[in-house]
Amino acid sequence: MNQDDQLPESPDSLHEISRQILTLADGSGADNVRLEISEWRDGRWRLTGLLALPINGESRLEIVLLKGPPTFFEAFEAAAVLPEPIGVKYVNAPAGVNVRSGPTTGHEVLTSIPYGQQVELLKEGEWDLIRAGNITGYVFSELLSDKDPFALDLPDGAFKFEFWPTLYKEVTQHFGENPDLYSEISDGFLPAHEGIDLKAPMNTPYFAIAPGRVTSVSDKNWAGEASPYGWHVVVNHGGGYSTLYAHARADIPVKVGDQVTPGQVLAYSGNTGFSSGPHLHLTLKKSGTTLPGWPPDYIDPWPFLEPLYNEVAAPAGNLREGYLFAQGLDKRGSDMAIAKLNLNMRQEPDSASPLLAVVSQGSTVRILNEQLQNGYYFSEAAVIEEAQPRKVLDLPQVESFDVLDYVKGDGRQYEVRNATAGQERFQIREDGLTFYLVKNHHWEKFFYDNDFIYRDIDTSPGNGRYYRLTDPDRQFGSRWLRRKMAPGQTYTQPRRVQFYNAADGSPSAANSGNVIDTIMLVAHHDRYQFQTGVEMEDVLEFHWVMNENDHTPREKYFYARGLGMVGWARGHQDPNTPAWSAVAEIHKKGTRDPFEREEVVIV
Repeated sequence: MNQDDQLPESPDSLHEISRQILTLADGSGADNVRLEISEWRDGRWRLTGLLALPINGESRLEIVLLKGPPTFFEAFEAAAVLPEPIGVKYVNAPAGVNVRSGPTTGHEVLTSIPYGQQVELLKEGEWDLIRAGNITGYVFSELLSDKDPFALDLPDGAFKFEFWPTLYKEVTQHFGENPDLYSEISDGFLPAHEGIDLKAPMNTPYFAIAPGRVTSVSDKNWAGEASPYGWHVVVNHGGGYSTLYAHARADIPVKVGDQVTPGQVLAYSGNTGFSSGPHLHLTLKKSGTTLPGWPPDYIDPWPFLEPLYNEVAAPAGNLREGYLFAQGLDKRGSDMAIAKLNLNMRQEPDSASPLLAVVSQGSTVRILNEQLQNGYYFSEAAVIEEAQPRKVLDLPQVESFDVLDYVKGDGRQYEVRNATAGQERFQIREDGLTFYLVKNHHWEKFFYDNDFIYRDIDTSPGNGRYYRLTDPDRQFGSRWLRRKMAPGQTYTQPRRVQFYNAADGSPSAANSGNVIDTIMLVAHHDRYQFQTGVEMEDVLEFHWVMNENDHTPREKYFYARGLGMVGWARGHQDPNTPAWSAVAEIHKKGTRDPFEREEVVIV
């Protein structure tokens, strides 16, 4: 290939592998040669790497043209004999530095590097030959320093996390999880999840975990492209340690160079970048560390977070002793826990036992007997409400309904439209005691017995994943509703939500976890008119509420007898979710071909 060779029109043109060894000598009249490394992405070639090779004596360069179609990040690969790094230096110019294709200010600028960034030193001189990421070029040596300008004096072994970085002590994904996903999206650079994900609802703060100095505030990567971290903050803590706080809002209250203290607000949760929902992604690096199979410097943050996770104060206030449901407790160590939601304290380890008091969400609980009794711990906690004897009143008999008649339809297909004008076609497909709610090609699996309706698999999340619900005493399916319910009644059930990768059935940690759900039958409507203008007869309205004591709706569900789910409305304010969806048209039975359910691998 020569300097006039052009890239082919598409990867399909790359049908053969060719190799050339070029020998570059001082007599060529040039002091360096520039290589451009490109990849095929989004229907066109994109420049992804620049390499300025010095000619010092005789240099050998191997050009490799790959057979197409190319891999995710490679179309052309250039391999050259370059010096091994002889050390590292740091950008010491507050305005940053330009990396040039040759050792003069007249040479082309390949990229710019910000203040404080570390680079690999390949050769020293008036202009140092350096490498930053996949760019190799020259930087005026006086603009680089042997010392990190952000470094803090820290004795060996003295670094520790001093403050939990979010409002919630809840881990949603650990370091090293989901290897297939992260290897794919990083083109093999990362063997798995390279940090730890923590619960951080939208607009809640990220806190500095230790003292340090801010070294980066950006939504770009080193090449100036959109970063998968979205808006993020990097803090140097000294001793080679640094932390990165990802997926923040754009209005970050700190700037590069700021000295920060433990617990100082660095940013706010914003769901930016490659993110499946609001959370904090925290990456921890230790320079000079190499874990087997990992790129340099990445280490697991959990050993630093765990002492803070287990650190809870003893319960104080109006203390009572009684039984608390174990699934509602987040254990911290052997005998302490935090209430995950408002919990009923009962006299005996049974949901039918007399109610003693209510323990509020977030309260500290001391576990007095670590032996589980029927799913309950005998515990001590501060209570917010003493139980009062309930008065027995002569109330009119409330009609109860067989919920199955409403949830399991007769197989008619119907159109469901949402608030943003999106539309799906629904149909119930029955198979013995099992039935499926099919929505276009996504589906939810249900089954039933004389007492309960169970939910099992739901492929609606899409994006190559599905989830499965299970109860603590069941391998498949979760009790969702009682068959017989009357308006005003609730049903509460602890369950496990486990996500899986649809392609191979492997577990996915993201969004998986234990929950306690409460569903309330709110009303029976003789007639109900939906936002689409369609009016239905004989409709049950259910709410997924916060808990047994707080009936604030998270979501609302509407079921019509003989048809199935005909309406949904959100009780939350997530702008990424339509405010409602409702039946728009009902087709006569047998006038449409039945749906085929999408295939997923279930192990």
